Amino acid sequence: MEAANIKHKRDRRQFLSILLPAGMIACMSCPKMLSAAQDEQLNDTLNQDDSYQKRSEMSYESIFNFAFRDHLIPILKELSTRYPKEEFLNMMKESASQAYTQKEVMDKSNQNLNQVFWQHVIEREVIEDSEKAFELKITKCLWEKVYREAEAADLGYAIVCHTDFATAEASNQTLVRTKTLMRGDDCCNHRWTYNT
Repeated sequence: MEAANIKHKRDRRQFLSILLPAGMIACMSCPKMLSAAQDEQLNDTLNQDDSYQKRSEMSYESIFNFAFRDHLIPILKELSTRYPKEEFLNMMKESASQAYTQKEVMDKSNQNLNQVFWQHVIEREVIEDSEKAFELKITKCLWEKVYREAEAADLGYAIVCHTDFATAEASNQTLVRTKTLMRGDDCCNHRWTYNT
């Protein structure tokens, strides 16, 4: 009887030694779980438009990788297999230039891409900012990084870099550029002159 009683006490101790820490964890995390449940209920009550406005807490590079590397670039690469390479790249240059010179597209781009955005996606040095010209030297570019790492620099140049000439023309400016990071140069050397 004594041996059975000792075994019973040992089993109870083992049971309690397992149960108590588990109970403490549950009690301590209960407010967090309730808070999470309340947050989830609150999120459920928000309409979709409100939730779209929340910060994603993704890095700029993560956003670019998601949008370009993981979605757009694979589609463009697949599409490019259906045409001769130069024909496809010219088609991309022409289409992107036409799209980005439309006033509505240019206005939206200018409204959405503020200085904070530009500070996080390019490193630049202003060489000249005068009444006749604006010149930039870009030494780091997130578009270039993402497209080159995806082995799609030719596509990046066609749909990102080449459009600079068309948007300059649409803004009554002339762009001269002899180097681009996307094509493997050490910088992009943009110089816009204002047409009068």
